[in-house]
This record gives sequence, structure tokens and C-alpha cells, in this order.
Amino acid sequence: MKKIFLFCSLILIAFIASAANYEKSNSIVNIKYGFQLGDLIVVQDKIIINKKFMQTPELIIKKNKDLKFISQSNNIEQKAGKYIFTNKIIYQTFQKTGSGNFTLPTHKYKINDDNVLMPKKLYWYTRVADSKLNDILLNSIEQKKPDVTDIEMKHLYILCGVILLTILILLYKNIDIPLLKRMNGPFAKAHRKIKKLHKKNVKENYVESILILTDAFNRSFKQNIDSSNYEKIISENIKYQEIKGAIKIFINLSSIEIYSSKTFFTKIRFNEIYSFTKILRTIERKI
Repeated sequence: MKKIFLFCSLILIAFIASAANYEKSNSIVNIKYGFQLGDLIVVQDKIIINKKFMQTPELIIKKNKDLKFISQSNNIEQKAGKYIFTNKIIYQTFQKTGSGNFTLPTHKYKINDDNVLMPKKLYWYTRVADSKLNDILLNSIEQKKPDVTDIEMKHLYILCGVILLTILILLYKNIDIPLLKRMNGPFAKAHRKIKKLHKKNVKENYVESILILTDAFNRSFKQNIDSSNYEKIISENIKYQEIKGAIKIFINLSSIEIYSSKTFFTKIRFNEIYSFTKILRTIERKI
């Protein structure tokens, strides 16, 4: 299990290391103390990346009632092994509110397979006087609202989700929480007892483990299981059919060991019984 955790961690680290490194900055080119009704606001976004742009980044913005999107112009240049994308966006103010600080629309760029969010930028708006022009201009805005993806680096998030799900499944298969009914069945109890006995791999503990596991079979299937009825019992318990052969071998050998003085004890055999108990516990937990 530790190897699987380590493997998942290495995959995540490798994915992050191979991801593009974006340097982001933006600024208001024609900044002034207070923009007024009808003024243009020119914003320049800059994104620097350490690998080539597969295509020109696509700007994604939400509709804004206070600012009308007028136009954008962009270019890509290469300097010192890095690729620089510069985009100039022009807005016109149509604000009906009072004076104060306001946030420019959030700029999000679709770059290759990633969505890159630019830092938020504030501007100052000064309302000179009431104007009916505001109502006319607001009604004239026909800006199309594009689909906005709220997930940035979505592939990274998907990978993290898969790794988290894998870890949860592994924990469910291996962790013991006796308070949970599904984790406290006959085979789960047998596993806890045999786990302690297996730490000292000797004949006496092996014999006791055989008795414990046989009792777990009887409790799980609510009847004494032996070579004469095991096929009928397994056919009625579908999830155990995948290890039908292993169950048959255990029943046949354990019957000899329980009802005679003969034993098949070896350290390897005890290891197999312990591993078999873990498999039974896992199957028992299946929903």
C-alpha cells in the first residue's frame, strides 16, 4: 500500500513539474484619478510562458453593465527563450453609480489546455452629475456573455481528484474501523486476531488461526461449512465465487487439521492463510 501511495505522489509531482509556468501581470495604460461617463479605459494584460503557445490565447470575460467591451489587440513575441503574450483591451464607461473604486471585469485566458486567471485590477470612477445618457447607453450594450469556465488548470484538478479517490479506496480496503458495521464482520474480526498471531509465525499460532478462520466462515454463512455443502453456500453468496477454488482448498485442508492430529504448518503456509484472510475481509466489505 505504501508503494501505491508513493507512486500516486510521484505522478502528482511529475504532473505539476511538467505544467506550464505562467507569469502574469496587468495594468491600466491610461490610468487617471477619476474616469467619467463615456471615458475609455485601456487595460494591458501580459502573460509570459516557458513554452510555445499552441494558439493565440482566447480572452473570456463576463458581461458587465458598467463597462462596455470595445475591442482588443494582441501579439506574441519571443525573448530569451520565453514567449510573451500581450493583449490590449479597451472598455468604455457607462456607469450609473456614484463615485468610488470599482473592479475591472475579470480576465480569463484559455491557453493550450489551461485556463489562466489574471489578477484583479481596480479603477476610480468620478460621477460628475446625473445624466439621462446613462440609461440610453446602458440599453445600447449588446455584449454577448461567453461561457466561463470557473476551473483553472482543470487537468491538474482532475488528476488530484483521481488520486484522492484512489487513496480513499485503498484506505477503505486496508483500514480497520470496528465501529462501522461493514468493517466489523466475521472475516474482519478474524483478520484482527490472526494478524496478531501471525507476528509470531509458529505452529501453535497457526493452529489457532485455522480455528479462528473456520469459525469466521461458519459465522459469515450462518452455518457450518464443509466439503459437502460449500458449493451450495458459495452459489448463494455471489461475491465469494471469485475465490471459490481457494475456499475449497482451505475447507478440505482445515477439516483434516481440525479433526485429526495432522498439520500442514509451515511459515509459508501461515503467510498464505494470513493473506487469504485479508482477501476475505476485502470481499466482505464489498457493497
